[in-house]
Order: sequence, then structure tokens, then C-alpha cells
Amino acid sequence: MHRRIHLLGWLVLAGCGGGWSTIDFAALPTAADVAPHPGVVVDDTLDIRFDLDQAKNAPFATLTRRRTMRLFEPSARHHATAWAWYAPDHQALLDLRVRVVDARGHDRTYDRDDAEDAPLRPSFVLFSDRRSATLKPPVVPDDAVVETRVVTRVDDLRLYGAWFTLGDTLPVRHAAVRVSMPVGWSIRWRTTRLGEPVERPPTERVEAGRRVLEWQRHDLPAIVREPHGPPAWQVAERVHVQLAEWADRDGPQRGFETPEQLSAHMHALHAPRAEVTPPLKALAADILEGAPPAPRERARRLYDWVQRNIRYCAISVGLGGWVPHPAEQVKDVGYGDCKDKANLLGVLLAADGIPSRQAAVYAHDGFPLPFGLPTVVGNSNHQILVVDLPEGPVVADPTTRVVPFGALPAADQDAELLPFTADGAGLMRSPLAGPEANTADDVV
Repeated sequence: MHRRIHLLGWLVLAGCGGGWSTIDFAALPTAADVAPHPGVVVDDTLDIRFDLDQAKNAPFATLTRRRTMRLFEPSARHHATAWAWYAPDHQALLDLRVRVVDARGHDRTYDRDDAEDAPLRPSFVLFSDRRSATLKPPVVPDDAVVETRVVTRVDDLRLYGAWFTLGDTLPVRHAAVRVSMPVGWSIRWRTTRLGEPVERPPTERVEAGRRVLEWQRHDLPAIVREPHGPPAWQVAERVHVQLAEWADRDGPQRGFETPEQLSAHMHALHAPRAEVTPPLKALAADILEGAPPAPRERARRLYDWVQRNIRYCAISVGLGGWVPHPAEQVKDVGYGDCKDKANLLGVLLAADGIPSRQAAVYAHDGFPLPFGLPTVVGNSNHQILVVDLPEGPVVADPTTRVVPFGALPAADQDAELLPFTADGAGLMRSPLAGPEANTADDVV
């Protein structure tokens, strides 16, 4: 554990090699300025720097987020926590620090050695090689300035983009996103609020031989969380950035430009896991013994079997967060996550001659998230299946244990989804159940 304390009066300068800003309490907003809020975000900036890894001959991004806050009350102390996730395959944590300065000039700095580092395991994940580092200062006095710094490196930029929310549940005096890249490289960007596009282009300049794009906002009001309303990150303006064009030793390169290109790429990743092996063909025949010949009824029976016999259990290693385990392996162990269950159902359907398509969707809480730039991360958190029956496609979610074939849980409804096909598929929208789906007639 490394902590440093400096008593420098009202002007506090940080040594610690981190380039902390100079703190002048007299120049900062006061509690009266931001009442009734318990604190204020003075500055929240994300710097995204794109470069070429010469050894790998591949682009990467360095993301540096800095936040400066003045917190007046205990109810705001959770804002002092710095958090980051990282993974061995594509995201490295380079730096994690928090500095706390009280009104008397006491300065405490905490670094990664003070953080809680643990596997990133949401309630639905049994094991993941992703990890989270949480740095929570043990003491945050009333009326303190808190600065946080998180630096990560992201690789595999064809699949991953960067996002930043311009706003907070505290008032924000200044927020910015800066993107820097070599001259000749380019990005795609999209700004949204409540999922709808917001036309606010960045400023652009050339600085030290690099192209710099910047979004800035000032004096943003605190985001009010309404009961049953959308999350704060959807209410606020959000900037989504994707590397579009770059150059390596092999010449000019391009990222995915359309959902169709992403669809074809994801299909290529999934195809080796969707082999119709003899054991799976035999299983499909066993499940369908005595079933009527109608494709819909046969699909229903296979759906019911996967829904009831494959337990939900997520194990995510490397690309396992986006690519399923082999279907036969899922059948043998009797468990899998949403991708595994959807993939197994698709293979069983194929064994009976019924076509289907894996599809990525963002499962929501009543506020569907429109598909943004063509990246995997940020557009989906769930995988389901589009079953192509003679009478038309049926969107099915075998992860649920209670929703029958032909219906969808509320989280999947009225959502944009991206089917995966060899030639690349466009976006489609899942059906929305009408009020008649939740009514019943009783005759007495």
C-alpha cells in the first residue's frame, strides 16, 4: 500500500509522478453553488489515443480518463471510487489512481496496490478471465476534492469501440472527449441521447503531427434518476467512437463499415462451433420422435428441450464472451450461456432441416438501445435465435425458462437485433407483444 500525505495549504500540488492538477479551493464551485446536490464534477475528460503496435502490426487505443470532483456530503462519497475492468486478450489496465484532498490541504494518494482486484463475475457468470479493479478511498472527508485517473489499453479494434457519457448524477462543469490519431487515420463517431442521434460534431485540429477531434460540454445539469426510467447513461449525451481507417506495414486498412460486414465476421467466428455431428443428429431425432411433420411444431419441441434441459451457466474466457462453445460440448455438459443455448438449438434445428440464424441483441429494461456503430461491444449483451419457418421468421430465446416458443421475454421485445449470416445480414427488429398477450377471458 502506498500513500503520500502533503500539507501544502490551499494550493495542493501532487508529486507522485502522475501529473495531478493544481487544486485551488477558492476557485472551485461551493456547496451553495450546486445545492441541493451533494457534490459537483469539476472536470471529466476521456482521452483516446490511437497508435500502431509495430510488433503486432495492429492498431491499439490508449484510453485515459480523468475526473476531478468536489464532494460535500457523505452521500456523494461513492463518486470517489475509481473502477476499471481488464482482460488478457484485448484490454490491459495500465494505471489506476485516486487522490483525495481535504479543505485543510491534506493530500492522500491511492494507487493500484490499494485496489481490490477480483474476477469480473456478474451474477450470471460462473467464471470469466475478465477482472475488475476497484479503488475506493477508505476515508473521504466532507468537503474534499477527489481526482481519479484510469488508463487502459484496448486491442482488437475491429470488434471494440469506445464510449463516453457526457454527464453525471452530479452537476458537471466541464466534460470532454478527445481523440488523437496519426494524420491519415480516421474514425467514425456517433453522438446519441436516449438512443436517438444528436448532431453535435467535434472540433478538429492538427497538433504535433496528429489529428485531434474533440467534443466539449459545459455546465451540464445533474441527471435525475426517475423511478422505472432509463439509466443515467442513456439519458445523458453519449459519444461512440470507432477506428475506421488506419495504415500498417501492409498498407491501408479499414474497420467494419456496416452491420452486414459485422454480421458476416461474427458468422465466421460462430460457424466452427455449429457443426451437426452424429451425436447431435441422433439427439434431434430422439427429441422429435412422434412429433408432427409441421416445421413449427418440430421447432417448438426442440426449443422446449433446450429450454428445459440445458441449465444456464456462463463461462467466459477470451472471445468466449462473444463466441459459443461447440454445440456438442454444451449438450454433453448440460449447461451453457445464452450463446451456447442458442447455438445448440440452431444445430438441432439444422439436423432436422430447419434453417435458423444466431442473432445479437441488447436485452433492455424497457428502453431498447438502437444499434450504433458496427462494433460488437456496446451494441449487444445477449444472443438469441431467428428460426426461419415457411410462414416467416420466429425470434426465439431459449435462455428463458418460462417463455414459450413464439413469444419473447420483455427484455428482448421491440429491440434491434443483428442476425449472423455468411453473406452478412442487416438489422431487424424483434416483435413487440400487444396488450392482448396479457389478457384473459373468463366465462362464468
